[in-house]
Order: sequence, then structure tokens, then C-alpha cells
Amino acid sequence: MSQNAQAYQWVDDSNPRLEGGCRCGTTRVNLRDKPLFVHACHCLTCQKNTGSAFGITTIMLESDIELIQGSLIVKAIEQAPHRHRHLCSTCGEQLYSTATNHPRSAIFQVGSLDDPRRITINAHIFTKQKHDWLVLPDNVLQFPELYDRQTTWPEESLKRLAAAIKADS
Repeated sequence: MSQNAQAYQWVDDSNPRLEGGCRCGTTRVNLRDKPLFVHACHCLTCQKNTGSAFGITTIMLESDIELIQGSLIVKAIEQAPHRHRHLCSTCGEQLYSTATNHPRSAIFQVGSLDDPRRITINAHIFTKQKHDWLVLPDNVLQFPELYDRQTTWPEESLKRLAAAIKADS
């Protein structure tokens, strides 16, 4: 049974433009369109990596991440050579990552945004590992582990990704 999330909404849809950059200020980006999907991951790895109760994964079309200032360097991740980190060429902060097994999409670092509060979460994953004290909202999808993208992502997001992949072929 399909339980696709609603089409993505910014916290403030009156201003769809969202900008961010590295902490040194050399590299700046503009997100040209809304994310395909955003989930909060409660797995132990994300808890350890963030020092928080969960990590936020913002999945974008890579073409929707516009470099407006500075430059990026791309480095393969040693433990996963199919994944690449896109880093500020000055300070080395990661702005997003890509993977060859997920063509045309990118994982954008929410902490790089000027106002990360504008991002809304479509789903919570690995909730079986979440902190007991954390109460999740009933109106957001929740999964004990991973979700199936085809039955979870909004139809609009699936169509945008499919069109981007098709344009490459």
C-alpha cells in the first residue's frame, strides 16, 4: 500500500529561494528548487556523527544546487569510492555529497543553509533506535528502519528525479 508523503513545502513558501555556504564564507550556493525528500535519521551512526538525536538528510537534484560564489573540490570517500564529497576549496567544509548509484541526486548538508529552520522533515527513519525521550509528530511518516522510495516519496519528487535521469540518457 502506498503511503507517499505530500508534495514538499518550505516552512515559508512565500520565499522559495534558499541560500547557504561554507563557514568561512568563500563558497556560496543557492538551492533553485525544493528538496526531493527530507528525512530525519535516528540510527546510531547519525547520532554519533551529529552529536545529536538524529541527522537530517536533504535529498536534492544535483542540478538544483547552484554555485554562486567560490569553488568546490570533489573528493571520493575512501571507504565508499562510489560516493563523492563536494567541499569548499578554501576551508574544506562539505556542502553536499553525490553517489554514482544514485544518479542526478545529491545529499545537501542542512547545516550549510543560512536558515536551516526553513527545512521541513517528510519522514523519520530508524525510529527503533531513536531516543526514548524524543516524541515524534504524528503527522510525519515514521519508519522503524528504511523506507521504500517509490511508495514513500511524493509523486512530484519521483517525477522530477525520473525526468533528470532521463535527460541524461
